Amino acid sequence: MLQTWFRQHVAVRRISFERAPRRLFNSRVIEAFSHIPPGLPWVIYIPVVLYFESRAFVSAQSLVVFAERGAAVVVGLLVWILVEYLLHRFVFHWELSTHWGARLHELLHGIHHDEPWDQTRLVMPPALSIPLALLFYVFFRF
Repeated sequence: MLQTWFRQHVAVRRISFERAPRRLFNSRVIEAFSHIPPGLPWVIYIPVVLYFESRAFVSAQSLVVFAERGAAVVVGLLVWILVEYLLHRFVFHWELSTHWGARLHELLHGIHHDEPWDQTRLVMPPALSIPLALLFYVFFRF
């Protein structure tokens, strides 16, 4: 039953070579959430970053402590750039030989290479990035 639902709503369509964005999902709702304006992550995450930076500034006992936390932010950004590169290079390009593996690769990263002109699929949709961000936050918090 789950497999039938998946085929009807989340099934990956065949690759087409036309310039119009191709449809990835049979479900209109899921398809709509797969098209994201490239600036949307900035709108979502810049306020979050500013919130945590303001909390760090308010809770710092001195400018030295705040500077140390700022340095930690810079180191965190550099580590994230390295992690993102390694994920892109080794994980996102790892193609599995199974049918499900090919579908998963196509959904997560294949569309990025098949249709690089599609500006609405250059960034990860918030429906995936927000849970991942929360997971990273909880992981690093504890």
